[in-house]
Amino acid sequence: MLPELAAAGEWREFGLREMLNEMDKQVLADGADYEASTGYHRLKVELWLYSFVLCHLNGIEIEERFWAQITRDD
Repeated sequence: MLPELAAAGEWREFGLREMLNEMDKQVLADGADYEASTGYHRLKVELWLYSFVLCHLNGIEIEERFWAQITRDD
């Protein structure tokens, strides 16, 4: 997000890749947090949502499957 920094693009790609990898690890198939903590799950969903919105506002695409994971209501 800071194009004036030479390594900004590399760091953005690294951060996005790692965040999505962690999302795959930490959200179970039923949408629950792997640690079974509702408070921690709420915090993680909030952080992912803010990150996704920031990506959207800057033209960075997030796969639909990740959006679906944080917007499930079942």
